[in-house]
Amino acid sequence: MKSRGKSATPSFFCIKAEKKLQDENHRLQNLFASDSKRLVPKLATDQIELELQNAEMREALKELEASHTKYSELFDFAPIGYFTFDKNTRVREMNLTGATLLGIERRLLINSPFGAFIADAADRYTFHDHCREALEKQEPRTCELRLKRKDGTVFFAQLQSAPTEGLKSGIVGVRTMVSDISDYRYSMEKLTHAMAELARYNTELSKFAYITSRALQRTPRINVSANRQGNEWVFSTRNNGIGIGPEYFGRILLIFQRSHDRGKDSGTGIDLATCKEVAERHGGRMSVESELVTGSSFNCTMPIHTSHES
Repeated sequence: MKSRGKSATPSFFCIKAEKKLQDENHRLQNLFASDSKRLVPKLATDQIELELQNAEMREALKELEASHTKYSELFDFAPIGYFTFDKNTRVREMNLTGATLLGIERRLLINSPFGAFIADAADRYTFHDHCREALEKQEPRTCELRLKRKDGTVFFAQLQSAPTEGLKSGIVGVRTMVSDISDYRYSMEKLTHAMAELARYNTELSKFAYITSRALQRTPRINVSANRQGNEWVFSTRNNGIGIGPEYFGRILLIFQRSHDRGKDSGTGIDLATCKEVAERHGGRMSVESELVTGSSFNCTMPIHTSHES
């Protein structure tokens, strides 16, 4: 048989492997040294950039927090109340002004049904319809109703609502602005009352102008008479003037009191008061009978004194 030559022993392979490992380590050391020279400056630059970015992010976070605080204060101290209701009209959030309007702490309002603060059943129906229309039509809605504070006082409020969306779930409820319009409503009621009074005065003035124009077309006539009625004499003076309304009977016998404005007649308001004073001084009395358009009668009733009484 032919010999295969010198056989490979384990020590031979071990020495060869160690030599190869040494060569590879040397290569890696050279590569690391080369890469280190190239990477260390880059890593230092990247670290500086990261530090600058972190500083900018911290500054941006401070600005964001300051902005959040500012807008939170603007939200809380706005002159009108802001509320967010869910689809069941429960309060999810509100500003400080809204809680103050209702006279209750904000934390006690969370998850409360807003209908509990509405004054009566009719307005509660109005509120629910208001929210339903805002959700269904997805557009702003406005209504007016009466709200009730915690202490029981009632005030007029205007509600302006619009649908609000969640981050992932679409329309989740409505956001509502609530304004106290009590002063406005009271002013409008006073204005309405004043307009009604003005209309009534204009009607009365028109009637008076008509009566006066009819009366002025007449020829003035005065009738004086005296009649004995039992133990009294009744002296009457009757005219066909414009007449006096019954609401003025008590006034015209007082000094300086007249049934018509100056310019409509030339009286001073003294004569009848003087006659009344003289009649009463002698135990008599004055009275008035009058109808608008037909004229007036002024009566002086005096007692009859016997010679013995005189």
